[in-house]
Amino acid sequence: MRSMIAAVVTAGLTFGWQAGAQEAETENTPEADITQPAESNVSQTNVVETTTEQPAEADVAEMESSTLPPAPKSRAVHFDLSAGISYWDGDLTDTIGGRAIDDNWVYYLDDPLSELKFPLGVAAVNVDASMNIRKALEVYGRALVSVTDPDDKMEDSDWDEGEKVVYSESDSDVSAWSADAGVRWWFHTSPCKKTGMTAGIAPALGYKKQSIDWDISNLDQWYPTYPNEPHDRVAGKTMTYDFDLDMLYAGGKAYLRHPRFSLTASAGISAYLNMQATDNHILRSKKNEADYDGNAWFAEGEGRFYLTRSLFLLGRVNYFYAKADGTQKQHFYAGEYLGWHGEIGGELETKQLTGTIGIGLEF
Repeated sequence: MRSMIAAVVTAGLTFGWQAGAQEAETENTPEADITQPAESNVSQTNVVETTTEQPAEADVAEMESSTLPPAPKSRAVHFDLSAGISYWDGDLTDTIGGRAIDDNWVYYLDDPLSELKFPLGVAAVNVDASMNIRKALEVYGRALVSVTDPDDKMEDSDWDEGEKVVYSESDSDVSAWSADAGVRWWFHTSPCKKTGMTAGIAPALGYKKQSIDWDISNLDQWYPTYPNEPHDRVAGKTMTYDFDLDMLYAGGKAYLRHPRFSLTASAGISAYLNMQATDNHILRSKKNEADYDGNAWFAEGEGRFYLTRSLFLLGRVNYFYAKADGTQKQHFYAGEYLGWHGEIGGELETKQLTGTIGIGLEF
């Protein structure tokens, strides 16, 4: 009997690598069980070996979780930053005519009576940033700043009884910037199991501000009704024109995203629009000031190609249209007409098309 017990103990030490699986069972086994025949111990050993070859599902799950990296935690805040080069095209047209007031007398003049057309057509730097909170609330902003001057001429036209009688062209330098900021609230779809694509839509409220200042020089003026008359030319600065736009808008944005690319479209209309312009005719010592209310709308499309999960290239096209009217105030600040002032009906209209290419980061 003693030799049998010694053999069992020796076998237990030999298979010590199995003790972890049987430790609790062995410690709780009465001494009488130790005296079971060797055949019983062999059977028990086989059971342990079988368990080792085919571990339980819970053990498999535990082993897999210990070898895989932890799943990334969903972040509450995400950021989107991009920068690019833009071509900012378009123009601003300032027209006056119709009802006029001079020294409390009311007149009705040609409409249009005079028109100034200022070109854009400049290269610009574009920066965008947004912060998305819990994939629902987005706060965004954008800035666009000109870095070149337009090649096109500034145009000045005057009419008399519906016939254009004076026309001029001048060189123009411009300093322009545009910015807008706002908030969106997003609604998303679940990812498509086959393609991984997602979609979303968001209403938006925002504010837009533009400031564009032109310096006009090197006047070349002629008279279409008298084609044989010589041109009038004046070198140097002849006019400055300062334009400001403030707009509150409501709109929306939608997107369609694939793991490698995304497409977005957005649009909006003005809830409030104010346009102000100051026209300083240096040669005549005359200043015209406009403060008009009106309306505007815009539409935009953008595509992105993802180089990595976070890094992307982008292309964007934006069209913006605004129009406002009211009463322009005029006065002479020097010269023989010093002290004169009057009012006339006026209209401001701008059409702008901006194309952008750039690079960005989502994180």
